[in-house]
Amino acid sequence: MFSKSKDTTQNETSIVTQTVIAEGITIKDNTICGSGSVSVGGVFFGEIDIDGFLIITESGNVRGSVKASNAHIYGTLEGDVTVSNMARIFNGGKIFGDINCASFIVDEGAAFGGQCNMGGDEVTPRRLQRQERQERQQERHEIEPLTVPVAN
Repeated sequence: MFSKSKDTTQNETSIVTQTVIAEGITIKDNTICGSGSVSVGGVFFGEIDIDGFLIITESGNVRGSVKASNAHIYGTLEGDVTVSNMARIFNGGKIFGDINCASFIVDEGAAFGGQCNMGGDEVTPRRLQRQERQERQQERHEIEPLTVPVAN
């Protein structure tokens, strides 16, 4: 089920997976949150916010934002990622989105399209740019009061 390299940082067989979204299953517009570990082999549209380990298998596809303690990506993840410890994209795995993490490993044959912030700041560069753009737009739309001198 997993294509493992010999130097894996943590062996997936030692991880107790509490939630499994199996291959052939599609879940839309949902949120997974909690303290357990999650394995995604199907398609998941939504948000994942867990204190455990996230594994996206070769057949797995996640579209949405992800927060986890650790993440091993063998499949595809499209969205911004915040990982408090280590994120790893294995050969054949793909992440398309910005990532915040303490440690980031991209294996040969993996794909990463986005920006990586390993400084611990949870504001990704792309989000920061969006926020600055929104603030500028709000400033443009604010109307300053017009003062007209009145002659006596």
